Amino acid sequence: MPAMNLKYKFGLVNSAGRYLTAEKFGGKVNASGATLKARQVWILEQEESSTISYLKAPSGNFLSADKNGNVYCSVEDRTEDADTGFEIELQPDGKWALKNVSHQRYLACNGEELICSESSTSNPSANWTVQLAIHPQVCMKNVQHQRYAHLKTSEEGEDSVVVDELVPWGADSTLTLVYLGKGKYGLEAFNGKFVQTDGQLAGTANEQTQFTLIFTSGHLVLRDNNGRHLGVDSGTRVLKSSKPGLTKANYFILEDSCPQGAFEFGGKYASLKQGEDVSFKLLVDEDIEDTETFQLEFVETDKYAIRVCDPKKNSRDAKFWKTVAAGIQANGNSKDQTDCQFSVEYNGNDMHVRAPGGKYVSVRDNGHLFLQDSPKDFIFRLLNRPKLVLKCPHGFVGMKEGKAEVACNRSNFDVFTVTYKEGGYTIQDSCGKYWSCDDSSRIVLGEAAGTFFFEFHELSKFAIRAESNGMLIKGEQSGLFTANGSEVSKDTLWEF
Repeated sequence: MPAMNLKYKFGLVNSAGRYLTAEKFGGKVNASGATLKARQVWILEQEESSTISYLKAPSGNFLSADKNGNVYCSVEDRTEDADTGFEIELQPDGKWALKNVSHQRYLACNGEELICSESSTSNPSANWTVQLAIHPQVCMKNVQHQRYAHLKTSEEGEDSVVVDELVPWGADSTLTLVYLGKGKYGLEAFNGKFVQTDGQLAGTANEQTQFTLIFTSGHLVLRDNNGRHLGVDSGTRVLKSSKPGLTKANYFILEDSCPQGAFEFGGKYASLKQGEDVSFKLLVDEDIEDTETFQLEFVETDKYAIRVCDPKKNSRDAKFWKTVAAGIQANGNSKDQTDCQFSVEYNGNDMHVRAPGGKYVSVRDNGHLFLQDSPKDFIFRLLNRPKLVLKCPHGFVGMKEGKAEVACNRSNFDVFTVTYKEGGYTIQDSCGKYWSCDDSSRIVLGEAAGTFFFEFHELSKFAIRAESNGMLIKGEQSGLFTANGSEVSKDTLWEF
């Protein structure tokens, strides 16, 4: 599987609590943002084996500073202007100082105006707090070991995050980067506990769960409060702070966590217990195992390759559903093969799967798959998002302050609990309140649980349809979060 590495997106907050902001026109940039919105999100670009960093605005232009200290955001091609290069100098408190490579001066502020004329970092306005703007639920791969981190329970019943998985499979392979304030982050495992420097898991965040993010050569490094770096124990493979110094064992890559789930039809789940033949054999009241779990790997809008899990988990060689004369087998070698690419369509809570030739995947009486002209109603039961964080261009989804409503323009995220129920899902906040639609179709929180359906359309994005009125949840810049969308668009797609 080619890695789906995440772009490092973040906001930079100055000493006055204002965000570095790129205006839409004129290449203007300032420190006027009160919250982290689209114009305050920057993408970090770095070259391999280089200390130089480039800050890319939502417009696609790069931050630059001239010899007079003037700051702009108008350069389209950073390779043609050396003034776009900055060195990130990590301060003792975890903040960044950004030194322009060409002129050896630091980026600072005079009120909302940006200047790049400071010769030292002693001016507080030359120090910036970093706030990640990526979706916080990720898969985390160690560069040296080429293994993924996941929650694991030892024979003694002790939980820890271990870096030993070749393929990130299951909910336990999803980790959450939680902002703890003052530029510090915690790494939350699937069970809701935080990774400590000693490798143990803590129920709540504390000084031993605080890490500063460092980006180097496109990799992520997490530094603890004692100046050591999170790494992989050579014996146990437990994620913990290592000895002083920095090696590839401390380098990580963040990747998107693809949707994984089970296909349900006629009271049974699709299974690979028969080898390469995909067939509906497992009854829905039996436990779902890796052989019944399939991963949707994005190809293009509404088209996915359906990956299967190697039961032994000892090979990186991906296998996918593939159309053959007799139907479907799990022996495709690449998501780029046309005969491994399936289109998905939706009808309420049902998913229709269309094969490359235009026919639909169906099920014979013996449970085996074949192709026919008319669609068959499947249910795709999402398995690796029992805890859900939602993000859109306006911000994160969370409880509206002071009201029992859900809003979509929050700077910080809320974590929701997702429960599968008869083809749909209920969604619950941390206080135990459920999502439902009120008379105006707004999503509100209360004791009564509404039912919702997930429709996968883009890379790590789905639409959410309310059962009560059949409409898609739509977000607005004002934060309105309402089930009144009639079509799939950027306003009805949610990054999960």
